[in-house]
Amino acid sequence: MRWTLLLTSSKPHCRQIRSFRHRRGMKAGSAATRIEPMGWVKRQQSEYEERGFGSASWSICLDHITDADLQKRLANEATNIFCTFCTKSSSTEMFAVDGRAFMSQFMEAFRYFYQDAANELSWDAESGHYLGDVVGTDEAVASLAAPDLVDEEVFGEVFRTVCQTIGFDTEWTECGTESERDDLIYPWEEFQELVKHRARFFLLHPTMNNGSHELAEFLDAFGSCLEDSLNLVQTIEPGAFFYRGRLFDELEESHITIDSLGPAPQSRAASNRMSPAGVPIMYVTEDIQTAEMEIGAHGEKQYMIIGEFINLNRLRVLDLTQEPDWPSIFDPTALRERRMARFFNRFREDISRSIAPDDQDIEYVPTQVITEYLRWISSPRIDGLKFPSAHTGRPTYALFFNREDFELEPSSRSGSDELSPTKCPFSFDPSQVRYFKRISTYKPFEP
Repeated sequence: MRWTLLLTSSKPHCRQIRSFRHRRGMKAGSAATRIEPMGWVKRQQSEYEERGFGSASWSICLDHITDADLQKRLANEATNIFCTFCTKSSSTEMFAVDGRAFMSQFMEAFRYFYQDAANELSWDAESGHYLGDVVGTDEAVASLAAPDLVDEEVFGEVFRTVCQTIGFDTEWTECGTESERDDLIYPWEEFQELVKHRARFFLLHPTMNNGSHELAEFLDAFGSCLEDSLNLVQTIEPGAFFYRGRLFDELEESHITIDSLGPAPQSRAASNRMSPAGVPIMYVTEDIQTAEMEIGAHGEKQYMIIGEFINLNRLRVLDLTQEPDWPSIFDPTALRERRMARFFNRFREDISRSIAPDDQDIEYVPTQVITEYLRWISSPRIDGLKFPSAHTGRPTYALFFNREDFELEPSSRSGSDELSPTKCPFSFDPSQVRYFKRISTYKPFEP
């Protein structure tokens, strides 16, 4: 008779398998071994492969599960009276979900995003690697198991247990092609390349064979997801404090006016991350220190004056300082929103990274185009963007106000037939102006 020896492993999902023929004198059923027929082993292996995970000899309180969609799926699966993670037990009440039930739901979602690299990618024998991007089990699970999957106090242990139950022997690759799984990131990369190095003024002309149709679709998709359930748009009620200022060679009384410290005139509007030269935008910060760092990076004049502005109207801004609300992986109707959230994470990283002054004229172009789309085309109205300062990481704003918006009488806006408001959108108190003077210091050093 042919038998298989199962050597128990420290990982509950994995057992080393070794075949041998039974020999006379061998003691079966010793403390470290268990003898099973070969057919049973094959059936178990097949079962593991089919469901995507190994032995799940654990259970978890249904109340530990905080993902609403997963909890709904498991609501009728509380069949255990003991929780592995908090050690709660009961002699009568069944309150815990069996590990197999939990893992079945998790793997159903997992397989939408990841597949076994061995089934999808070619193997390069020379380098000993797959020809494509792969991740380990822990990295794949981490990308899907948001902190709100389960209670914070048990999250770490649940995360490790899920990884162990899936196993660490498999390398995973994302499902689908790059353009399919990153349906906004992929066009965003193409968009950046196009507007930086090929064309930027006639993108939407019907005679141009430059992928402009796809780029227009990208901008429309970008705008549409602003109103999705990602909580990307923040409303700022009247009464918020903002700071902005300028550098001066000399101090003069005329420098402490809203006319001097407000948006620059068109002739003096410099190129910035969100606006090209000649197109004024009102850049402000939430705190004085960030304003000081942002303004100081634009020159080395002797004096800096920072004014305090208070908004008088409600503002709607695209908030890129926080991660979007990630939809549950267990909600099949929210897969598009999850891809949108992934893109906006990438987008906010791109627009907040520090760029060398010599590269800014080119590297700022993609965000300048996006800003103009939001300013003039997107609907409902967006009043600006909120993004992390490249100097302090604190919030900085690019608000869609120009010098004409600060006039006390109605006047035509540039590029629009709309009239500016009859009152200034911000209040300004000259007594709250802050003054700074540049001081050079020397520090000891070893030559």
